[in-house]
Amino acid sequence: MGNHYSCVNFATEIKMMPRYCLGFLCTFVTLSVFALTPTDSVILGPGSTNMVFYRISDGVKTVVPNNDWHLAVTVRPTEFPNAPLGGTTIRYNEAFGVAVYVLPDKDTTQPIQFSIQSYPYWPKLHDSDSLLDMGAFNSVRTSDIFDFGWGYYNSVTHHVVGNKEFLIKLPNGKLKRFKVDKLLYDTAFVLIYSDINFANQQLITIRKKDFPGKNFVYLNLETNKILDKEPPRTEWDLLFLRYTAAKGSSREYEPEVGVWINKGWSAGRRANTSVLSNDFSGVPLSPSLSAVGWNWKIRTFNTGSRDAEQNWSYQIIDSLAYLLRKGDKNYKLVITGYNPSSEKISFFIEEFLANNVTETAAEAPIAVFPNPASYLLNIQIPDDQTTLKIFDSYGRMVFQELPAAGLYQLQVDSWLPGIYFICINNGISTYTQKVLLVR
Repeated sequence: MGNHYSCVNFATEIKMMPRYCLGFLCTFVTLSVFALTPTDSVILGPGSTNMVFYRISDGVKTVVPNNDWHLAVTVRPTEFPNAPLGGTTIRYNEAFGVAVYVLPDKDTTQPIQFSIQSYPYWPKLHDSDSLLDMGAFNSVRTSDIFDFGWGYYNSVTHHVVGNKEFLIKLPNGKLKRFKVDKLLYDTAFVLIYSDINFANQQLITIRKKDFPGKNFVYLNLETNKILDKEPPRTEWDLLFLRYTAAKGSSREYEPEVGVWINKGWSAGRRANTSVLSNDFSGVPLSPSLSAVGWNWKIRTFNTGSRDAEQNWSYQIIDSLAYLLRKGDKNYKLVITGYNPSSEKISFFIEEFLANNVTETAAEAPIAVFPNPASYLLNIQIPDDQTTLKIFDSYGRMVFQELPAAGLYQLQVDSWLPGIYFICINNGISTYTQKVLLVR
């Protein structure tokens, strides 16, 4: 089923929480014009050594280290066929210097020999910063629905059996061989890793039942410790952290301080409008992990070395607000200040009421078929004032068109297999549906 993000005309009546107020603000890095007094803040610490899980309803913060782990392994159950990747996701800590490469020979059960001088020339893998379920280790999957990147589902044993070997470079320069031996019946990961000469081999088992209600547990490949950091996934809404963001059409990846939204939330960005306004009419919502993200600030290089943080200055983008939604809850989020020395992020957040919600025929979920598709994709276009955009699983726009109303047919047999997002906008609302292309 597609995700339906309807447009709502919001009333100006505000449901205020006791700690909210209006006024003038001088941020840590720039003087803001008439704006909103921050209602809360989080501190990541110098160098963003911490990440902060934040619960919107009462402002509860869970602060945990963000620089003491190398891999994040999902402990969620697999939801097949709706969200099969969620139970197999493995991500890594690229923002703190970890790098991941897949060894060039594929589908082998034997250790791969390679030249130590060759790996810097291999393609470097990256986590998706838009899809939580698409970790770097999953990103090498094919269009086969039973291929999860690092391994393949065995329909007889019901295990996902590892069939690829990875090279992991740690922040201190050490290299590790890494392989998922198997995911046992969606209950436990068995991980194997060692030095590149096969010394110090470790066999680590992560049982999902030991971490009920969590999204991920974290693994340190030097201490071999499994780190249980996160609050239960129902106990937080926003995550403030340093992560590696994909930027621009060239898809460069750079560390940034930003905000993620938890699963179940969607967010929309509204620019060039007074932050005092609660009118988010026509603002499209997205469930993307980084729908708030990092680009509420502008970084300017001053002088000296570009590697030195003190040689950069930051400015909060004026007249920028975000709509956060989960179910019937709507919040306005405005980033009001950022201090790069302490990595303190100040923000204003309020809940407000949505009235006069209307549904029209044009606001019905879009029809996309067949799904999965291999040759021809059919998309039902509601009217002539519609923009059609298609994005791949890394958030790159791969197609754009202004089609006429009716059934639009798109030949996709030359496209790479994988997950794509079909987005249509009729000038008022945006609707999104996920489709899988297979061969």
